Parts: sequence; C-alpha cells; structure tokens
Amino acid sequence: MKQIRKSFTYANVMSTISVFLLLGGGAAFAASQLPKNSVGGRQLKNNSVNSRKVKDRSLLARDFRAGQLPRGLRGAAGPLGPPGPQGPPGRAAIGELVYEEGEAFLIEPGEQAGVQVDCEPGYRVVGGGIYSTSEALGQNVNSSYPSKRGSIEFGTEGWAGFVNNATGSQEFARALAICAKVGSVRGL
Repeated sequence: MKQIRKSFTYANVMSTISVFLLLGGGAAFAASQLPKNSVGGRQLKNNSVNSRKVKDRSLLARDFRAGQLPRGLRGAAGPLGPPGPQGPPGRAAIGELVYEEGEAFLIEPGEQAGVQVDCEPGYRVVGGGIYSTSEALGQNVNSSYPSKRGSIEFGTEGWAGFVNNATGSQEFARALAICAKVGSVRGL
C-alpha cells in the first residue's frame, strides 16, 4: 500500500479523473446540455427505441398507422335517435303468391259469356287467363285481362275475359288468376 501511495502524484490523480470524465461523464454532460426536443427521428438509430424506453400510456392512437392497433370490444348500443324524415314511396313487391280459380260459367251454343275471378282482399293480380272446357273447335277466348274486384272492367284485383261458343253444345269456361300479397320494398 505504501508503494501505491508513493506513486500518487497530483498529475496522476488529475489524469485519471480526466479519463473518467471523458469516457462516462462527458457524454452525460453533453446529453444534459441538449435543448428540449432537439433529438428527432434523423438522430435516432433504427430500432434504438423499444417498448422499455417508452413511458406506459404515453402514446396515442394517432401515433400508430391504420391497422396497427387491435380493435376494441364493441360497446353497448346507444340511445335511440329521433325519427328521420319520410322517405319516397316504395315500389310494390311480391309477397305470397295465391292461385285463384273462378267458378265455371255455362255458355250456350252460339252465345258469348264474360267470366271473372277475384283476388282476396290485400292481394293484387299478377297474371291470369281463361280456361275453356271444350276440346272441340268453335269455343274461342276473345279477350283476357286483369279486372276490378267483382267486375269485368279493367283493374288490378282479379282476372276477366269473354268466351264465344260456336260449338253445337253447351260448354263451360272459367277465369284463373295468380294473386300476390303486395308489400313495400324499401330503398328503391
């Protein structure tokens, strides 16, 4: 120990302190003298900042690119808002289809008869026709069209038409209708 003490001189002690200041303390001193916010992305080396060096809960969602943050759980439904304005009227849509068959009308030889069938209330006709029971030539359907309910006038609630019987015998004819429950289509 005496020998080490003899070699301690002022110059040795000062040079040792200088080496320590240059190696460790100088860098700390320089870092403490940097102005606030003077180090940015250009000065940082790639991958030098990791999660251990970032203060917890200090980053915001805007600090991340789209898709980097996991989506959170769906929240509870909010209160019902006020009703919106009335939209334009919708177009008719086909709901349930119903086949209707009218009663058979007797047509005497050389006569013409009107035949008709109605759709149920709340239904509209979407198709139809006239059926003749005769297989012989001479019984002719001369008109077939959508009709008003309980009538042979044009309309949308049934099917009607006229049949001529030019055969030599009595024949039957009936009206057939395809009816649909009419609803509304939204968004059209």
